[in-house]
Amino acid sequence: MGTFTERTLRFLRSNAVALLALFVALGGSAYAAAKIGSSDIKRNAVESRHIGKNEVRVADVASLPRAELTANSSQSFSDAAENVEFDDARVSRGLRLLTNGDSVLVKQPGVYAITGELHWESNSDGARVAELRIDPAAGDSRYVSSDVRPANPATNTTNQIATTVELGRNEIVSLDAGQQSGDELTLADFSGFSARMTIQYVSPPPRG
Repeated sequence: MGTFTERTLRFLRSNAVALLALFVALGGSAYAAAKIGSSDIKRNAVESRHIGKNEVRVADVASLPRAELTANSSQSFSDAAENVEFDDARVSRGLRLLTNGDSVLVKQPGVYAITGELHWESNSDGARVAELRIDPAAGDSRYVSSDVRPANPATNTTNQIATTVELGRNEIVSLDAGQQSGDELTLADFSGFSARMTIQYVSPPPRG
């Protein structure tokens, strides 16, 4: 029969492969969780179909950098595009509201989803323009998205922008408004606000 030690050694030798497989099955997922980070996952590799119900919580999204700026008061614009002035702002870590209260400074680089919305008073002349402007730490400004709508004499004209853009540290995000009626035109409180801009962190900057 052999001693207990001999029997143990024979068992280990004859079942080495099975034991190794068991070890991988039990410990492999823990190893993966500890060793695989976001930088190891290809961009767009994880899709909504890969995420189970309730696996991403509101708290997980709420901890990401986000800003929401809203204007309720009326403000007038001439033909030239100008920075929209906001009355209220909610800004989380990773972003910072500038002292003018109308622009957001990026502190955490990454890919951001940005929306902008303007509500113009009714007027039959010209077009209405909304533009998302990025001012870098150095260099010229760039417009990453715009929306142009014809005038609507019967009701308010609404501009809407939605885009995804990579933002670097210390870049500044602003929403500009302009119109071509030939006279001053006003943003009007409609659906609870006259202008709004949201900035939501989506992912780290693409590698390479």
